[in-house]
Amino acid sequence: MDKKRIMAKETDLNIAANFRNPEFHKRLEEAKRMVQMRKKTDAAYHILKDMAVDKDENSLYPFWHIPNRQLADMLGCGKGVVYYTRKRVREERGTKYFVKDVDTSQMRSIGRGYQSVYLYYFPAYKLNAIYYIKYIDDSYKTPIYRCNIGKTIGPVPERVSNQTGQQLPEKPKIALVIRTDDCNSLETEIHDELKKQGKWLDPAFENVVGEEWFLTNPAEVERIFKSLS
Repeated sequence: MDKKRIMAKETDLNIAANFRNPEFHKRLEEAKRMVQMRKKTDAAYHILKDMAVDKDENSLYPFWHIPNRQLADMLGCGKGVVYYTRKRVREERGTKYFVKDVDTSQMRSIGRGYQSVYLYYFPAYKLNAIYYIKYIDDSYKTPIYRCNIGKTIGPVPERVSNQTGQQLPEKPKIALVIRTDDCNSLETEIHDELKKQGKWLDPAFENVVGEEWFLTNPAEVERIFKSLS
């Protein structure tokens, strides 16, 4: 399959994923009304502000990337309007959107859909696990440490930030985001599998706040997700 056909297929998948998102339907209709009122730039911004504006951009946003021509056709406006509005969003994004108290620098995004199951941890937990293997018990091959596995229908960084708060000694590190159309079911399946393996940190006994903490790591959770597919 040549590069153009691969890109076209990816675009079709992204558009289909967006259309499964009720919020995208609502936003698109609002944007179309803006176009009718001759507010074409506002219409494009209304969609693009919550979209991955570049095809290789991490999925921090509710809406998947759609190229300029296809998005212009959806809105009923010119391709140039979308192009310049996308450029504006790119310029704004670094300071406006990213949540400063959450580390997304090494976040991996897999799957497809408009909802998310995510994994984050605090770096100290991982460092302690590595230290234990190196200096205390080297029989372990891969470090496992306390990871929180949750779900959201919105942007993951905002969800994690709201969940953890701002008065912390270090930033929570989002390591894995699994996109899905049913975050409730996927989260339950992953939780259940880890509980079967005895890796759930029961708050009644383990001195943790909340019921979503497990002794695991991002690679293991990714393997569980792929085994469920």
